[in-house]
Amino acid sequence: MNPTATRTEQLANIRLIYPAEKEALGVVAIHVERI
Repeated sequence: MNPTATRTEQLANIRLIYPAEKEALGVVAIHVERI
């Protein structure tokens, strides 16, 4: 994320990396913890 960008600019940048076609597939989140 870019703290100096507007919400609209940040969303546009995210969509460049993760387009709507892939967004429709859903999201996977992984939590890694050092033991």
